[in-house]
Amino acid sequence: MVALVVRRPLLGLDDGCGCRPLWAQGAGFGVNRDRAVEAFRLEAGQLARAMTEVSEAEWRLPARCEPWKVCDLLAHVRVVIAWLPDMLTVPAPVRAEVSAAEYYRPDDRFAPEGNATRTALAQAHAAEHVSGTVLVEDFEATCQRVDRLCRAGRTRGRRPGKATSVRRKPGRSA
Repeated sequence: MVALVVRRPLLGLDDGCGCRPLWAQGAGFGVNRDRAVEAFRLEAGQLARAMTEVSEAEWRLPARCEPWKVCDLLAHVRVVIAWLPDMLTVPAPVRAEVSAAEYYRPDDRFAPEGNATRTALAQAHAAEHVSGTVLVEDFEATCQRVDRLCRAGRTRGRRPGKATSVRRKPGRSA
């Protein structure tokens, strides 16, 4: 079985060994925009490079998290990252009302129905690609688009009802 391992979570604060990603280091939880964008670019590139080493047969193997397959996991990350350009095109809020930690708190969005929706969306996206290579190319192109937008100064968006660091497109699940 293929082990999908990335040294630091793309958006997490702790990778389980007490290490914090580059953008979360320093005093408190303060996020330095330039460091966050650079960390995103580096982490996305590292994930893409790791995925180029996955064979076509390995793409369809089950992952450690049922019911996901290896291809579904990369598709899930790509789908969520693909929402960012639309989120970043709306006017930035004056101030964030909800922190990233509060936004990702356990609630009904992580209930079985929400998880089933996320899984189905990722599986459908993975199925659209004829190969793992094409899925990786799509992932890289999506990440590069988001990186360009962020480097152009757009790093804040709006979520319906709450100003946050990032918002989801209305009607879309995590």
